[in-house]
Amino acid sequence: MEASGSTEKLADGLDETDELLMNTDTEEGDDENSSSRKASAAASEHVTTVITTIPRENGLDSQDFRCPMCRKSIGAAFSKYGVCGIDGLYYCADCMRAGGEMPIPSRVLRSWDWKQRPVSDRGRAFIEANQDNPVIRIDQHNPTLYDHVPAMKTMK
Repeated sequence: MEASGSTEKLADGLDETDELLMNTDTEEGDDENSSSRKASAAASEHVTTVITTIPRENGLDSQDFRCPMCRKSIGAAFSKYGVCGIDGLYYCADCMRAGGEMPIPSRVLRSWDWKQRPVSDRGRAFIEANQDNPVIRIDQHNPTLYDHVPAMKTMK
């Protein structure tokens, strides 16, 4: 039950992150700056959650047997599909093909797993849009990485 909620939050957040970054209530003076800071903080927190959480698959029925991007019917009786390594959702073959493969940031952070995995176009776009934002403190999310990866020891 908990995993289902976290995957739904990740999926909803991929679309909402851009809105959070652009959300500035246009009031005067400090209120505008405060709104902008709150939106930026919320976006950073969401990006951190997506990048540090390994998603769990919840099954096609949790998506009503539809691709979350194009809403095409997917499943054994409909068309081929794939699982995105970023958000754990099922996408039609067309939306998965566009994303290609890449290392999944949460798997790199948690277990130093650099294996290329399939990602949706939406997942790739999300990672590429946020790749230059320094939002992860490795010492807080996986401090043992410094002990187990020689290259990380020198960076600490």
